[in-house]
Amino acid sequence: MHPMARRWPGIGPWDEVWFLEVSVGAGHSVWLRYVLGDGPHRRGLATWAVATLPTGLLADQGHFDLAGLRPDRPIALGDELWLDAPDPAGVPHGGEAEGAARGIAGAASWDLRLHVGPRGHRMVPAVVERLGVGRTYVPALMDLHVSGDVHIGDQHVQLDRAPAVLGHIWGASNRTTEWAWCHAHLPDEGVLFEGLSVRLGRLPLLTTIGLWIGDEHVQLSRARHLVRTRSRLGPDRWSFEARGRGLTLRGEATLPTSDRVAQVRYLDPGDGRVRGCRNSAGSSLDLTLLQPTGTRRFRFEDAAFEVARLGEPGGPVLLSD
Repeated sequence: MHPMARRWPGIGPWDEVWFLEVSVGAGHSVWLRYVLGDGPHRRGLATWAVATLPTGLLADQGHFDLAGLRPDRPIALGDELWLDAPDPAGVPHGGEAEGAARGIAGAASWDLRLHVGPRGHRMVPAVVERLGVGRTYVPALMDLHVSGDVHIGDQHVQLDRAPAVLGHIWGASNRTTEWAWCHAHLPDEGVLFEGLSVRLGRLPLLTTIGLWIGDEHVQLSRARHLVRTRSRLGPDRWSFEARGRGLTLRGEATLPTSDRVAQVRYLDPGDGRVRGCRNSAGSSLDLTLLQPTGTRRFRFEDAAFEVARLGEPGGPVLLSD
């Protein structure tokens, strides 16, 4: 199945998200979400637009009826709201395919072209997905650059092959009590990173990591890595140490100052539980890769990073499901 395909079975409880996070550089970013909820606490399609700009944080959202969804695209409601992207698995080595995303969220709007490369990564091991222990996450478009226009408030953001990630999350239940997620690009060095730590109930953090350096793919996301990778999670910081065959990867991600962090509120459509999330694509990430051939270090200044926890967020909330 296409990694972007809509999984909603037509009945709830169900929660499904497509999110696009774009780095505009210098700590500035655009974060767009399409959210399908089906349950007693939330039902419908919502859209979010958040921009972190020199003028500050801007945000808006829209709400739509699920009855208007069309089957031909993952998200399609007429000509003004849709999402269409190729499968990276079909992109030839060294090649590129194109997709598109269009949307409205209140007074915000976007019209974007998605330039997709072949490099991808499976974050959730197949055995875990089959067990159905929680929601599934696919960084469907990891090797992604975005061009086009975003309008939010009185601001216009023009993108020209800006590095980005488009992810897809779905499931009938969300058993997570906290998580950390990070995605980062170094385009000039051909480096892509994606990492995820999740806590289910009171279990230790389960961590999965993917790293591309040019054509070299470091996969630390098999079932054994979930429990062997050591991670620590704080209110604004996440660190890990993962070991594979002949290598060790250490990393630490940190949220920036609060004026560049979007604090939002997620509401589970099935059980009504709330999770507070702090997100910024102006975060820092430090990686150290130790291999028999030597040590390599990478510093990212515009990483997309978020920390979320079960319970009401503390402080002002920018947007809420």
